[in-house]
Amino acid sequence: MNPKREENIMTPYLKRYRMKITAIGPIHVGDGKQLKKTEYLYDKQRNRVFVLDSMKMYAYLEKEKLLDRFQDYVLGMGKNANLFPFLQNQNIPRESWESWKSYDYGISVRENTSLNEIHSFVKDANGRPYAPGSSIKGMIRTALLSYLLGNNKEGRDEEGMFSYRDINEGKIQSIRRTVKQGRIDGGKRGLRNEVGELEALAFHQLELKDGTRLENPRNAVCSILRGLLVRDSQPLSLMDLDLAQKVDLFSENPSRRDSRFSRDGKEKTNAISTFKEVLRPGTEIYFDLILDSKVFPYSLDTILAALDYFNEKCYYYHYKHFQRPTLEKGIVWLGGGAGYCTKTVSYPLLQKEGLELVSEILVNNFKNHHHDRDKELGVSPRTTPIFPQLNHIYDQGMGKIELVES
Repeated sequence: MNPKREENIMTPYLKRYRMKITAIGPIHVGDGKQLKKTEYLYDKQRNRVFVLDSMKMYAYLEKEKLLDRFQDYVLGMGKNANLFPFLQNQNIPRESWESWKSYDYGISVRENTSLNEIHSFVKDANGRPYAPGSSIKGMIRTALLSYLLGNNKEGRDEEGMFSYRDINEGKIQSIRRTVKQGRIDGGKRGLRNEVGELEALAFHQLELKDGTRLENPRNAVCSILRGLLVRDSQPLSLMDLDLAQKVDLFSENPSRRDSRFSRDGKEKTNAISTFKEVLRPGTEIYFDLILDSKVFPYSLDTILAALDYFNEKCYYYHYKHFQRPTLEKGIVWLGGGAGYCTKTVSYPLLQKEGLELVSEILVNNFKNHHHDRDKELGVSPRTTPIFPQLNHIYDQGMGKIELVES
């Protein structure tokens, strides 16, 4: 018998799905590391960046008795150390340093910006990029929380060992009123306490069927998300990586001088000297999603509906002000750098009233942010991250999810 088929017979409460996310825009899932100028080569003539295998580089320098010179150069230049001038001064041929590369990608740098540190993409033990299951689950978690708050969706499993507490709609409304009245923590905490309470109300539903509680409802042991399992994606290729500069697109308001369009009719953007390794548009991310119906009361259809609901809110309260993404089904937002609205429940929770709150949070966190400007433009944040490439503009973190096999 097929081992997987036998396993399914033994554990019918586990629903397994093979899923795919196709990158529509560049997707960045960082590993917390940054490539320094001594770890890559930027060839301006060819507009390419070569990420180096340090072992190969140091072996060559030691063989050619250049290691001491290289160390002196790096110590002398400090943070400004750049490998390319050193290679030229030492007459190291291109074929030699190209053999050091681990991988490479093209780059397009805006005027008045320079290539400094590069935020690297998460990679497995074999050096291959992948999408961690925790990142995908976090994406689903945010969308599902928004959906449950907005639709009061409930599920039941009669055969499991657990029953479910009712979602306390009264408490949700109380938190919503508190937030609307501005009684929230300032600074970087923002809505953190309120979101924690909302997650406890929406997700910490488990209790034993005999009526005794498993744990205090605030404890994550009671979370239905224990039954939502997302495995790391299949390893991807280094050829799937690209380099994206952080570019912000301004919102549209022709009546203002700081509107999205300048006098010559061109779109206003702001390029920042921040570069990230990203999965290039068109990359396919395959992963397994497992639902334990004894713990998790919702179906895959509910998860997909939640993702659509969340994208709809992102569109109406943010992206439509930039004439950006559509309301197409299956759109998801994955990874870092995708923008504030894709990572929080502020707008799904408050909807029209969210503008005032989000603007206030940004003012508390960024000294150059202007609250009145956001209100006049009707959107906060008033910029959105994009990735211009050739004649096309992509949206950071945008992908499309679909079921491959169940």
